[in-house]
Amino acid sequence: MKKEPQSVSTQAVARERLVQSITALEAFGTRFAYASNAAEVTRWIADQFIAFGHAENTIHFQPFEMKFGNGHNVLCPADPGRLPGLVLCAHYDSKSELASVQKPNRAAPGADDNATGVAVLLEAARLLRGMELSTNILFAAFGGEEQRLAGSKKCARVAHRENWPIDLVVNLDMLAWQHKSHPNLIRIEHDKGNVVEANDVPSRQAADRMTAIAIQHGLEVERTGIINSDYMPFEKKGYTCIGVYEGGNNPNRHQSSDKLATLNMDHLTRVAQVVVDFLIQEAS
Repeated sequence: MKKEPQSVSTQAVARERLVQSITALEAFGTRFAYASNAAEVTRWIADQFIAFGHAENTIHFQPFEMKFGNGHNVLCPADPGRLPGLVLCAHYDSKSELASVQKPNRAAPGADDNATGVAVLLEAARLLRGMELSTNILFAAFGGEEQRLAGSKKCARVAHRENWPIDLVVNLDMLAWQHKSHPNLIRIEHDKGNVVEANDVPSRQAADRMTAIAIQHGLEVERTGIINSDYMPFEKKGYTCIGVYEGGNNPNRHQSSDKLATLNMDHLTRVAQVVVDFLIQEAS
């Protein structure tokens, strides 16, 4: 039996930390998968986990292969002594109309896609650090999402091979661009008959629970299917997956114009609180 959900009323999501994280990630100039600063990006993410109290020796730089090179995921377990039962993930790599394999260091700031997801991932790791949870959470920053989901494919293969007892994967990808007609809108994604149809019902039920929390926070919710992001390799391995995505089609997606100035951080703060509250409810 699950314990009564714990409150984070005294540990609310910090808007300024979200801003700081996105600012720092954008400041790399590019996080294109083949850029020369790739190791600096993953080291920065790991350093944030460490700054929040996670032990350095528990953070894993998981290698993976891409068509034109290699990369690393950054994996941080809430409790290093247990296998994960819940995965919270976001991809840190970016792309733009300027960056390419031939010119990998061209500008690809990726503020919305997907510094926003990484910022929420880091904030959740900060707030949940040291909290007693019945289900262990893995905070996973994946690389190579824009390169055919290379990083999450590797992690899903390892999870399946090692029999990780994952009940749910929650993917965060593009969270802070607002739809002009529906400024409070977010999309909560669930499985709708992809590879493992048996996951559809538990996925929809998890999305129902997150939807209820989002509505409590004054957000409008549109329900859509999971598609083309880091949950897909996990779904193919039989894991239940949901996702959070913004309520609109950001015109700056995959452009060098994808910058913090185009985003609404008050909106992102509410979305982040929904994610944190949901994690606590699911893992307590």
